[in-house]
Amino acid sequence: MRWVILCTVYQPRHLVIQGLLESSGIPFKLEYEAVAQIQGITMGPLGEVKFLVPEEYEAVARQLLESPVELGE
Repeated sequence: MRWVILCTVYQPRHLVIQGLLESSGIPFKLEYEAVAQIQGITMGPLGEVKFLVPEEYEAVARQLLESPVELGE
């Protein structure tokens, strides 16, 4: 399985994207610097979180991220 980078964001925004992908059943991996987690770094290159998805899910995942989010009442 070939994994591709879907997007790169900073914490805590990654939690929103993680929730969207999980609720849509799209498999993903997170790539980040471990030192950022230990030191609490959330900005700059060390604070980046990369989302990787299988190549066959890339189009649907991108569409999901580009679509407006509807909030429940």
